[in-house]
Amino acid sequence: MSESSRLLSTALIPDNAARNTSVSQGSPPPPSEYEHTGKLTTFFGVFVPCVLSIFSVILFLRIGYVLGQAGLILTLSMLVISYLVVTLTAMSVSAISTNGRVGGGGAYYLISRSLGPEFGGSIGLIFFFANIFASGLYVAGFVEALAQNIPGFPTDYWTTFGSGSAVLFVCLCVCLVGAGAFAKAAFVIFLIVMLSTFVVLANFFYAPAKSVEIPPNNHFNKTLAYTGFSKTTFNNNLDVDFTKDYTTGIQQNVNIVFGVLFNGCTGVMAGANMSGDLKDASKSIPVGTIQALAVTFVIYTFLFCITAATTSREVLVNNYGFLQDINMVPPLIVVGIFAATLSAALSCFIGASRILQAISRDKLIGEWFEFFSREQREPIRAVFLCWFLIQCVLLIGSLNIIAPIVSMLFLLSYAITNFACFVLRVTGAPNFRPRFRYFSWHTAGAGFVSCVAVMFFISPLYAVGSFLLMLVLFAFIHFRHVPVTWGDVSQALIYHQVRKYLLRLEAQSIKYWRPQVLMLVVNPRSSFSAVQFTNWMKKGGLFVLGHVVVGDLNQKTKDELNRKSKAWFSLDKAAKVKAFVNVVISDTVRSGALSLIMTSGLGGMRPNIVILGSFQEKANHDQLIEYRNELLRRKQKKVFVNLKRVNAVDSLMEEFLPLEESRKLPQISANDYLGIIQDSLLLEKNVGVLANFSRMIARFHYAEAASNTGDLPWSLDIWPIIPYSGKNSYTYELLLQMGNIVHMSFKSKNILLRVITVVASEKEHDEELKRVNQICEDCRIEADVVVIVLEQQPPHIAEPLLRGVTKDSLQSLHTSFNALMKLHMERTCVLFTYLPEPPTLHVDDHEATRYVDSIQALTDSLPPTVLLRGVHEVVTKTNEAV
Repeated sequence: MSESSRLLSTALIPDNAARNTSVSQGSPPPPSEYEHTGKLTTFFGVFVPCVLSIFSVILFLRIGYVLGQAGLILTLSMLVISYLVVTLTAMSVSAISTNGRVGGGGAYYLISRSLGPEFGGSIGLIFFFANIFASGLYVAGFVEALAQNIPGFPTDYWTTFGSGSAVLFVCLCVCLVGAGAFAKAAFVIFLIVMLSTFVVLANFFYAPAKSVEIPPNNHFNKTLAYTGFSKTTFNNNLDVDFTKDYTTGIQQNVNIVFGVLFNGCTGVMAGANMSGDLKDASKSIPVGTIQALAVTFVIYTFLFCITAATTSREVLVNNYGFLQDINMVPPLIVVGIFAATLSAALSCFIGASRILQAISRDKLIGEWFEFFSREQREPIRAVFLCWFLIQCVLLIGSLNIIAPIVSMLFLLSYAITNFACFVLRVTGAPNFRPRFRYFSWHTAGAGFVSCVAVMFFISPLYAVGSFLLMLVLFAFIHFRHVPVTWGDVSQALIYHQVRKYLLRLEAQSIKYWRPQVLMLVVNPRSSFSAVQFTNWMKKGGLFVLGHVVVGDLNQKTKDELNRKSKAWFSLDKAAKVKAFVNVVISDTVRSGALSLIMTSGLGGMRPNIVILGSFQEKANHDQLIEYRNELLRRKQKKVFVNLKRVNAVDSLMEEFLPLEESRKLPQISANDYLGIIQDSLLLEKNVGVLANFSRMIARFHYAEAASNTGDLPWSLDIWPIIPYSGKNSYTYELLLQMGNIVHMSFKSKNILLRVITVVASEKEHDEELKRVNQICEDCRIEADVVVIVLEQQPPHIAEPLLRGVTKDSLQSLHTSFNALMKLHMERTCVLFTYLPEPPTLHVDDHEATRYVDSIQALTDSLPPTVLLRGVHEVVTKTNEAV
């Protein structure tokens, strides 16, 4: 007896001699690039980058624009809302960063390790582009300041673009040197910005009233006057007064102005972007970020208030660079503007390169991006790609057009970060225990809602576009099936919902019955086709692959159990087999199978059919090799085939013994095989035996070819054989139900469903035809009914069937039925018939052998055959269906 002939060929044959070859699963260990080798402190690595990114363009170039358009009251309201949003986001970032090690990749690393590859990768890419656009924004701000401070500086499109390209080249050189050079340069720039800010604030108290020049690109024809402290000026600046933006000619509104203002608060993750370069990221990110927000909020508030009290509205909306014109030390303000914009551009530039490097290391967006992940420390290649993309952003030109795009991309990143923390906290993930004390699900939920609300407030069109972009990226990464080892927040959500609804799931009503299958298997080399067929047959129901490792529980059998579990799970990658895997260790195959039958499933989701393989069937060829060759043939014909499927088949072949070697293993006895069927029926499980499925693929190919050429169609044949009465009606209905389910899966291939029944004489034909048609109608199954008259069949077939059943003639009867079915199977894809009733418990080996011989006699040389025995109702009749 061969392994391939038992329990689904794969069936439960002891496989304890299988090779000790491990199957490659999951992601490799985290690469060394993520190891913390950074030396930056909280101040240099987080506080300084955050402050510089937040101040950026808004501090020196858009204070007048925001205040002049919105008025002080609305401006302060928008400022509070903006800082509320970013502060809530900072709390979520702090929570994630204090919940474990933070690697390189900054915000991408935080999000991906919390939300998983799909959300992490899609938001990581969006955050990458947010930094690209932000860097372009700040370079454009630098050029605008340059034009305002150099008399006669050309302001045409191409001169502006060329100037921006030159500034960007300087940023490129700094980024190529590395994070250390950036940190040192950032500190010097920080000192300059802080000194300039102090001078700006002090100047309001000392600068006298004076006229202010009109910028060259503004055609305003009135005199602009700085008034100094004035109650009238303050009162005039309190209310809203939206006008056209002189740089774009577009009428402004609260949405546009808020988009520009919010951009001045989006540096909250600048410190997180440097996570790989920090000495202690988990400590530095929360402390440095919160401190930066507090300092910048105070400065912004004071600056808006003092500007409203000293500067007329005409100045605010007609000269965005008025701070320099009213200052007693104009060169210092110019230096401050250049320093703030340049440092923000550098911060976003270097942050984007590190995000791209981290995404590339995780291989989320394709092997072609691995080019950007090969450097050990400085992401030189990523820096050059970022430089090219920022050059493209500079082609947009206007700072006020770029700003809302930047705000939208950052807001989406913030929203998903808050969403990650909200889900982790609400689902009660035990290992989400951040050390940051001021975080709760309330702050994360409020952060998520506020980010989404602000997005749609700024621009509903941009907001929808951002979400659509995220969904496209999400779907792309999801369908790539990237194996990762760092968890997925969706698993926490799924677990929470599955547990909740499993507790509510009751035993299935007959009305909603569907097959829930436990398939007892051992080696896919001999039963891969049977596994595929059962996957089709489950009709969206539960599918469990059960495997027994024979032996005592020890380290060797435990290791084998782990290997076998991983190998069977890879069937999903190899052939999209949607099945759970349950592997047990037991001293015998039968006791292991009993454990599987009794323990598989959970709550109301438990198997109701146990599938085995034919005891005496012998597999003559390796079905995994056949399937692998078929995949390669498709690829040669230019049909798309994911090579990961081929690799998954290779992994399966490494774990399971070739057929020649597996046949040398101890085989399951007929008594144990019969015992598994008896145990299943005793536990009220329907039982199915699959035979001859090594021929399945070939027959379905013939059927498909016939459908394509218009030849006579092939069929799925149901041979009930048994009478429709008593307990036999359960088996009869199960045959109809399962045949119909399989037929539904193959309707598109023009395959017929036939119910074939047998009568003794011609006079019974019409009555039997009417009876079976009525049964099919009651079960709402569309099938062609064929009635075979035994009197019209060859005598050597008809006579044993006409004599009926005796104890000694059972095998002869099955042999005759087998011959009868062969006469009508020329164009049969799959055949369904009844499984002979097994003898009572505790039979001897002779009776067990006779039973398995009768199964062999019934299925010998037939097409792929499904033998079924039912133990309960599976079909609602017409009068019961509603």
